[in-house]
Amino acid sequence: MQKREQELLRFLRSQNDWSTAAQLAGVLSCSVRTAKSCIAGLNQRWPGLIYSSHKGFRLNRTPALLEEVQKVERTNHIPQDAESRRSYILRKLLLEKDCYDLDEMAQELCIATTTLNNELSKLRPVLLDFHLTLRTKANRLSIRGSDANKKRLTCWLIYNETMDFINDLQLMNEYFPTLNLPLLRRTVEEFCADLESQLGVPLTAADRYGFCVFLLPPGCGR
Repeated sequence: MQKREQELLRFLRSQNDWSTAAQLAGVLSCSVRTAKSCIAGLNQRWPGLIYSSHKGFRLNRTPALLEEVQKVERTNHIPQDAESRRSYILRKLLLEKDCYDLDEMAQELCIATTTLNNELSKLRPVLLDFHLTLRTKANRLSIRGSDANKKRLTCWLIYNETMDFINDLQLMNEYFPTLNLPLLRRTVEEFCADLESQLGVPLTAADRYGFCVFLLPPGCGR
């Protein structure tokens, strides 16, 4: 599934009313024609997934149909390289579970346990920089250290993974699932374009990230 399709589904899930083609095009930062093509592609794979009428478009919330779509979405989230796998492991341990079964982790990553152990050995020096340790005991994996240092590591991870948030809303959504990220992206893009016009110089990715963090409401990972 393409990122644009994922963004579209994520937005429609957050809406309780009909959305016009123009609204969807704005959310996806594309033309109305491209937005409609995206909808047509999703409906071709899952007939009836997105309703259409003179009012616009709305998601079909039939549980069985949504579960089929979510299976594909979950498959898309499996990291495909070593760096992505290490980030995935840290996110799981820092944001979801304090302790993780090694076999379960290997199964989620679709890798052998030996490969997982190799990834863990490369993570240990990273954690030491934050005065944390990676502990494995009775086939269980956990991060040991103070809550303050865990928060520092979490902030570092978010910063390094979301510097390109303008183009990767799927990743940002893993950290901020309750936010309207397409709206945040449009707001930051418009602000940065206006500022670049005034200053006469291009803004860096770090500048854009800073504006994004500034706009986040309290309690959203800052």
